Amino acid sequence: MKILEIYPKKKTNDTLCIIKRTKSKYWYVRFYVAKSFNKSGLFHQSTKCTEKRKAWQRAKDIHRHFDTSKYFSLKGKQKDTFNEIVYKIYDKEIDNYKISYPERNYKNSKWWEKKNRWISKVASSFSDINYRNKQLVTIAGNDCLLMLKIKHKLEEKTITKYKTDMTSLFKTAVDLDYINFVPNFKMPEFDEYEEKPKEWFRYHEINKIIEYLKEETKITRDLFPDEMSDYVNFLRSSPFRPGKETSAIKYKHLTINDKEIDRVIVNIKLPKTKTSKKKKKVHWNSCHPDFTIDVLPRMMNRYPDMLADDYLFFPHIKNRDALDQRIRKTFKRVLIKLGLYYYNGIARTLYNIRHSVFITLNNAGASLEDLARMGNTSIPMLVGSYMKSQEKDGLALNKRVFLNVKERKNQKK
Repeated sequence: MKILEIYPKKKTNDTLCIIKRTKSKYWYVRFYVAKSFNKSGLFHQSTKCTEKRKAWQRAKDIHRHFDTSKYFSLKGKQKDTFNEIVYKIYDKEIDNYKISYPERNYKNSKWWEKKNRWISKVASSFSDINYRNKQLVTIAGNDCLLMLKIKHKLEEKTITKYKTDMTSLFKTAVDLDYINFVPNFKMPEFDEYEEKPKEWFRYHEINKIIEYLKEETKITRDLFPDEMSDYVNFLRSSPFRPGKETSAIKYKHLTINDKEIDRVIVNIKLPKTKTSKKKKKVHWNSCHPDFTIDVLPRMMNRYPDMLADDYLFFPHIKNRDALDQRIRKTFKRVLIKLGLYYYNGIARTLYNIRHSVFITLNNAGASLEDLARMGNTSIPMLVGSYMKSQEKDGLALNKRVFLNVKERKNQKK
């Protein structure tokens, strides 16, 4: 029989609902119990009611009095706390990571990070509750999210990640037959978003960071700081995003063009960006000629046998997630050592170099529209409104940006 109507309309398998079928005048109640209950895990029964309002009330009564405890496997003994279940889930994922990547350090995996995050900020909220009681679990989760805001003073974006992790864990617990529901946690209320002041690095500060990294290599004979100085040089050559976007660039993504400008520019096809991943568009960007002439040759001489599929930065490091983590930690250590970590009471990170490039180029005469396109971002980040158009030819755009104001005036004449 086909389903004619479902109430409520927004539902998942774990949500109580009533359905109206063809060839039947009655409404049917349906909700998820457990995989051990039947093949689908769903409870399905006629309410013997023809009116939607009465059928819904009857469905809630059936759901409230239905005993689900006998349908759970032995893994779900009530003496287990939900935190113990969480640790079992994360430990299993960590073990799978060890098997899949034996050469990598499992402490750099996202599962290890998520487990520690749960232990430090979430576990206390779920320690003493009956995790099979949906109402208690929902209240505990909502209180936890509120405490993340009030006590730990986390931002809305970060709390959203915690909420996503919590929901994902409960879905996994349902699949493992520990529970038969996924609670709908609510985010705490936040005031209307206000852009926080962002500090940036001055030109002499970036030079100071680069020189320190080079000097550290001379002292320790470790090539990592020297390679990182090239990485920082690259980031200040154009508003690239540090992290996965920059780390994913390979030699095959580079295209050298020196026909229409008196200095060489490298055009780069960015493999991973925020917008290209969603819209499936390729974004091109360019780096300043100074990087191409002064830094790139040194990088190629350091590893002369690189192939097209080799990474541009730190090609010998296979675990790129661990690399990004190490880069951030190294940069923060250098900032603290040089006394550059705080400026006007605001902490600065590697990402602030991108902000520095925006400011420097804007002061040189680049329009906000050019900068938004060049950085593969939107104008709201710069002036407060969305920028939907996107220019594919990053080289042509950067040539406009890198020309100084006098040259622009001469062109207009």
